[in-house]
Amino acid sequence: MTPPPANGFLGALTAKQRLQLSMDSPQRGLARGAFLFMPGDECDGVYIVVAGRVKISRLQENGRESTLGMVEAGELFGLECLQGLPGRETAAQAMEDCRIMHIGSERMQALLREQPELSFVLIGLMGQKLRSSEQVIERLLLKDVKSRLAALLLDLVARCGQPAERGILLAARI
Repeated sequence: MTPPPANGFLGALTAKQRLQLSMDSPQRGLARGAFLFMPGDECDGVYIVVAGRVKISRLQENGRESTLGMVEAGELFGLECLQGLPGRETAAQAMEDCRIMHIGSERMQALLREQPELSFVLIGLMGQKLRSSEQVIERLLLKDVKSRLAALLLDLVARCGQPAERGILLAARI
């Protein structure tokens, strides 16, 4: 069993709580290219990427796939299940070999009841996702191609930029 990363939602837990959660919540490996879930699959809980990277996408009516985002190690995803939806609306696909932790809906609800302060952490994470989505919509609707590219690069610098000798190095995996 791989210990879960101590960032994001899990960063709000103590080491003992992370260990208990990892013992209560099954982990599984997912090979590069494999799907964890597809639209219509049962909404039975949320997931955390323990190691690797997962693409979240949606299939359009015309058959084209639209990538909605990438989920990195330590990040929570599959949050639509917290809304009480019966089925998934998106697909989750491993972009590299991954280790994924599944937190069942009942276990997640119990965790939030046991530690109400985690609800604020979860609300903060959902607020960040909403803000990010709004920024993408704004870029797509209101800016020309050069402005969209510049905004994307600035966003990547803010999230993944590392100072380097001749400027900033983008450590983003695209």
